[in-house]
Amino acid sequence: LHDGSKAVGIFNLGAETAVGKLNFKEIGAAEKCLVRDLWRQKDLGGRTETFETRIPAHGVVLLRLSRAE
Repeated sequence: LHDGSKAVGIFNLGAETAVGKLNFKEIGAAEKCLVRDLWRQKDLGGRTETFETRIPAHGVVLLRLSRAE
């Protein structure tokens, strides 16, 4: 994104709730990130190296990852 943060979508194509896991290094994000759920407009706090969340069946989570200082 323009400010250097990253927008990431995690999709669950299955028929049951699943756990979505995101590794910051694999997507080129900073090791320490502030995570925001863009659809719920809710800050999820700071995370280091990974982020994990439950995703409903056929659902998606849209996140913004920005560098935590």
